[in-house]
Amino acid sequence: MVLSEVVQKIARKHPDYADETIKQCTRLIVSHLDESLVMGKEVQIRGFGTFSLRRRAARAARDPRNGSTVMLPETYVPHFKVSPKLRDSVRQHATVTFDLGGPKTDD
Repeated sequence: MVLSEVVQKIARKHPDYADETIKQCTRLIVSHLDESLVMGKEVQIRGFGTFSLRRRAARAARDPRNGSTVMLPETYVPHFKVSPKLRDSVRQHATVTFDLGGPKTDD
């Protein structure tokens, strides 16, 4: 689901709010989440989950183009830990089934 789909879904449930207002609010939330992570803060949304940063240590890796070894510096990556409430809700209500057989071709 992309931002425009989220906005449309919220707008259908709350017709008293303008689409543009919903879009601005959604972007504002994401912007504040981003700013907090950049500052090294953890963001917890109760009933949804926790956003934080994880440190990746410097390491040696291989360049896939030529196989040479390159050193990757230490870096920080975003991490999301789902709340137990959301995890349980998804387990109970998920209707999506995943086909682990891989892509199918017309042979």
